[in-house]
Amino acid sequence: MSATIEYRLDGRRWTHSFTSRRFGDEELPDVLGESGLSLDRFLDEEGGWILARPA
Repeated sequence: MSATIEYRLDGRRWTHSFTSRRFGDEELPDVLGESGLSLDRFLDEEGGWILARPA
């Protein structure tokens, strides 16, 4: 998914564009490892948020 968020504060305006991809439980350790990270734990019961730490 790609999206752009627009922020407005005190008369200022800026945008943040990003692309997001969902990874399965099997893919996640490898994807994190490619960035020098490792999975510490899941932060919610659904597994939608994680805590990753330097490997």
